[in-house]
Amino acid sequence: MPGPQFIIEANYRDLDRAQALIDAYPKQVPFALAVGLTATARRVQKAIENEVVARFDRPTPYIRRSIRTRPATKSNLKAEVLFKDDRYGGSPATRFIAPHVRGGYRSRKKFEGELQRMGLLPSGHYAVPANALRLDQYGNVRRGTINRIMAQLRGEDSKKRFFSATIKGTTGVWERYGRGRRNIRPVLLLVPERTYDDVLKFYDIGKDVVYEYATDDFIEALQRAVATAK
Repeated sequence: MPGPQFIIEANYRDLDRAQALIDAYPKQVPFALAVGLTATARRVQKAIENEVVARFDRPTPYIRRSIRTRPATKSNLKAEVLFKDDRYGGSPATRFIAPHVRGGYRSRKKFEGELQRMGLLPSGHYAVPANALRLDQYGNVRRGTINRIMAQLRGEDSKKRFFSATIKGTTGVWERYGRGRRNIRPVLLLVPERTYDDVLKFYDIGKDVVYEYATDDFIEALQRAVATAK
């Protein structure tokens, strides 16, 4: 399913104050439309970035910078605001963001998919960090930690520090620790999938910004185009 995207097209209100310019300089209108649509889209992008910071718990720089504007052109009078996907490289931000926009279940993380293929993660469950697992400054499991856990579960590391088991009713990945590694504690817990609320009002934010600024952005772009026309 495509990620969330907000599309802004040339459908303006209250253009009476610009009608004289539109009539006098019709050749400048397509360029001004493209510039105005793009300017409004960038306002939408900024407003959504601010909402991400306000709504999410310690969003990573990757998530904070994951919103993009696809500018309008004279031949395609449509500007889009969307989240990073595979076309921009890296892991698609839509995988993390979409459940917070649409509500519903989050996508399975790469290591969770591998745990499931290994038969260690039942269908309909997530693997979440237990209290003993050290997290980074954004509240996420460090990639190096996940790599070490998965390498030992795959049998690629002979240290036997991490293992999968159900102990006293708790199912997950456990760690041997302490002197002689005689103690054990859970580091990943297997829990039922949960649904997310649509806490990021992506489309409402876009509509509000467009209503407030779109006409002014177009008129300003048209005035600049007329002033610089040869």
